[in-house]
Amino acid sequence: MNDKDLRRFAIGKWRKNWPTMLVAILLQFSVYIAVVICFSFVFSPFLASTMISQTEGLRRGIGLTVSGIMLALLVFILVIYLIVSSFSFIYMALKLVRGEKISPFDVFYTLQPKIFPMQVQLLVYSIFYAFFPWLFTFLFYFFFKSADPILNFVEEIIFNIFISLFLLFFLCTPFLILEKKARTLGAAMKKSIKMMRHEKHRFLRHLLYFMGIRVIMNILASMWSFSLDDSILPGILLGIFLYFYLTPCFILVQAGFYQQIVNKEKKAAETAKAFVASFSSEER
Repeated sequence: MNDKDLRRFAIGKWRKNWPTMLVAILLQFSVYIAVVICFSFVFSPFLASTMISQTEGLRRGIGLTVSGIMLALLVFILVIYLIVSSFSFIYMALKLVRGEKISPFDVFYTLQPKIFPMQVQLLVYSIFYAFFPWLFTFLFYFFFKSADPILNFVEEIIFNIFISLFLLFFLCTPFLILEKKARTLGAAMKKSIKMMRHEKHRFLRHLLYFMGIRVIMNILASMWSFSLDDSILPGILLGIFLYFYLTPCFILVQAGFYQQIVNKEKKAAETAKAFVASFSSEER
């Protein structure tokens, strides 16, 4: 299967299974809202006491402290939930590539307590994955503080370059963790580097393809927004296109690429085993 066939294969899988993926996203979002609502019942009494006791300095200070702790805890839980559950879509993509059926409830696969400490490994991997791109974005806006479309275009390209360079070495890492083919994150990253050693040039073509689409769509959205006097509509439509179409297709391509590498390794191992067996039989 060449590059074009793999992308067509990924798009075909998305078209057949997009309703299931959409329901999975809605389930993920529903649990997110449920967590927010549950915390609001706990959080609201502290807010009320803070507003009522404005004249009591000590009590008001305690109320603000408890409120701040509760808010920080809420944000922490929500961020962890979104990061960990997002890897479930990689798990679903791998199942689709292998011809297995998926369920909307697969979105909760990475949240199961029985697979611990996989969640910790996925969280640390996310930090490695996002550290340099988001650090660059923070520094870029800190120093430039500009809404210039050309600068934003440059920032978008460099942001994607950081992510692409990371994937050229560590593409296989989350799949190895999800399949429990490595005991630790470090072992998974080392194995991914080994698996991608002779595959970088092939995956680079996929990266350039999807990066090109992202850049073109961003340019079109910026031009459309400018023609509509800075309307937010093009940005909303762009976000829907990226989140519900381009990103799932890219994840499916990654899963398909990983499966190709696994199949190559299996075939090479079987060939070597057959050769050894035939050589041994000849000696006998």
